[in-house]
Order: sequence, then C-alpha cells, then structure tokens
Amino acid sequence: MPSSESSLRAFARRYVIALGLAALTMVLAIVMVNYVFNEKFSKIERVDVDTVESPTEVANYLLIGSDTRAFVTDAEDEAAFGSQATGELGQRSDTLMVIHVDPIKHHAVVVSFPRDLWVEIAGVPLDDTHCTSIIEGKCMSRINSAFGSGPDVVIQTLQQNFQIPINHYMEVDFKTFQGVVDAVGDVPIYFPYPTRDDGTGLYAPVAGCHELDGKGALAYARSRHIEYYSFAEQDWFDADATADLARIKRQQDFMRRLMRLAVDKSLTNPLTASKVVDRIIPNLKIDATLEKNDLLGLIDVFRGVDPNDSSKVQFLTIPGRNVNVSGASVLFVDEATAAAMISTLRGDSGTSSQPTTTQSTVIDSSGATTTTTAAPLPVVSEDRFGVPAPTTAPCG
Repeated sequence: MPSSESSLRAFARRYVIALGLAALTMVLAIVMVNYVFNEKFSKIERVDVDTVESPTEVANYLLIGSDTRAFVTDAEDEAAFGSQATGELGQRSDTLMVIHVDPIKHHAVVVSFPRDLWVEIAGVPLDDTHCTSIIEGKCMSRINSAFGSGPDVVIQTLQQNFQIPINHYMEVDFKTFQGVVDAVGDVPIYFPYPTRDDGTGLYAPVAGCHELDGKGALAYARSRHIEYYSFAEQDWFDADATADLARIKRQQDFMRRLMRLAVDKSLTNPLTASKVVDRIIPNLKIDATLEKNDLLGLIDVFRGVDPNDSSKVQFLTIPGRNVNVSGASVLFVDEATAAAMISTLRGDSGTSSQPTTTQSTVIDSSGATTTTTAAPLPVVSEDRFGVPAPTTAPCG
C-alpha cells in the first residue's frame, strides 16, 4: 500500500499536469480566437477617407447608419428592406453619431447629430443636386444629405461646421443591424401603451415588455412616427412630438441594450461571438487606418454597459431649434447648449467631463423651448392613454 507521502506526491503531479493542460487549452483557445478574429478582420471592406491621426489614444469614431439598399440582391432582402427598383436605393445617413473614446479611462461619449440639422455641406458643387439652398455662396442642406456625396463629405462637413476631428470611420447598413440583433438574441424593450408605426412596420399591440428580434428591432430603431392606442377613444394617436429627436433617444437606449448583450454574450460564448462577427463583417465598412487593436479597444470600453447608468458611456444629442426654411422644417444648432458636447469631441483641454446632461433641447422659431428626456419613448397624457403598463423583467 503506498505511503501517504507518495500518494500526496502523485496527487500533486496529477494536479500540476491538470493545471498545465488547462493552461495549454486556454492558450490554444485564445490563439484560435485571435486567429479567427484576425482572419475575419482582414475581410472587412476598407474605405479610403480623409481621417486625421489622433495625437493620443483618445479618438473620435464617426459611425454612419446608412439607408442604402445596395446590398439587396434577392427577393427576401427586397421584401425586408426595399430595393433600387422601388426608388429606395438612396444613400443618406439614417443615423450619424460621433463616438468619443478614451480607452485609458474606459469611458465614451456618444453624440448623435439629428438628421435634420441645417448645415453647410462641404466639398460639393453649388447646385440643386447637392444643395437645398445656396445662401451667400454656401451649400446649405440637412446634414443627412451629405452622405449622398460620400463619407468624405460627411467628415468635411463635421470639420467645417463644428471643427470636430474624425480619427476613424465605420459604416453599417440595415441588414447588418438586423443581423447583429438576430445573432445576439432578442433585445428587451418597454412599451408603455400599445404601439405602432405604419411607416416602419413596428407593431406592439400589447403594452409592456417586448423582446424584439432583428426585424422588430430595425422597425423600432428607424421609427419616426410612433403612435399609441387609446382605449378610451378607441383610436391611435401620434406620440412623437419631435419625430427625429424622439427616434434618436430610442436608438440610443436600444444601442446601450444591444451593446451590453453583444459584449456579454460574446465574452461568454465563442459561438455567439463568431455569429456576431459573421453578421457584421459582410456589410461593415471601416477606414483604411483602423487597426484590430482600435476595434478591440472600442469593444472593451462598451463591455458591461448598463442601460441605466451613464457613468461609463454617455449618450447625448446635439440640441437645435426648429426653423422653417423654404417650407421645410429643419433644425438650427443651439450653439450655447451644444458647446460642451462639441468641445469634448474636439478634445479641448478640461472639457472631457463637462457634458453630463442626457437631455436634448428643441427651441422653436418663436423662442418657446421644449425638452425631450433620455427616456426611450416620450411621456404623453394619461388622460388619453391611461396609466402606463408596469415595467417588468427583463426590461426593468
């Protein structure tokens, strides 16, 4: 019978061997994940745009959500997204955000630019094709039209109007957004009342917590004309007093939730990570200088984002005042209110922690001011719609 000392030595040897095998397995897994990531990263389409190199690790990422239908090649995609044949090819920035990332502090500020902002479009001919109005030799139009002339024009427009340097560029389309949601899993969204938007196909006939798949998520994120149902009046009524700004708030709220799910699930499940990457890469475009470590640093900042906590990632919106220009309703930037946000994006010394508000102010042409809060949907009259549904898990 072996002595207790020899048994202990044998156990120790087995334990060390087991630890060694476990460590080797972990190393091999990390190597494989990096190999797969490297291989897939190399397949991302590169765009030659005029970005600037950041003097520090802090960087601005321009994120464009494009409404192009150029990816549509089959009947299924055409049914879901429309097509060039139906006049929907387009190319406007359905979503325009600048993500200001500080990887050292693990902090980010995401600033949305409303699509109706009235700005000078830089670097385009002075003609009716590119300009809504030509005023004092300047090509004036809504900011979302800049993308129709290419991403470089968007970058130049941000630089010319706001002096914001763009260090990296990323572009996604409808299909990519929908695919990521389907790869990650349903995203919980709260609706206080029965909700619909006939323009995007959003339909939640029962109030409360709904888990949206890719199709439902896209309809929700793109919605600009939310309606609630009033049981008292047995009819649907508009709930978006400021359509574009209300939509931005929904998009920001959804983005928090989606990023948290995507990062958490990808870190714990390599298959989910692979699915997410596979859905993103075919329709993702990035600038030629964006490296793997830049992308991994961006992912790391958004790791564990709490949808109800803005201390790590702030979501802000450039404020504006409603103005009628040649019969079109547009937004003029409210420079005083926007100053802190823009200073942060510029990297001005001492301004990185100033923009703490999560509100977006809209001032109409008469001078009256209304404010939309960071809630995903606007607050409306309980006299018409009744008491909102209770918030339950997993939305709560």
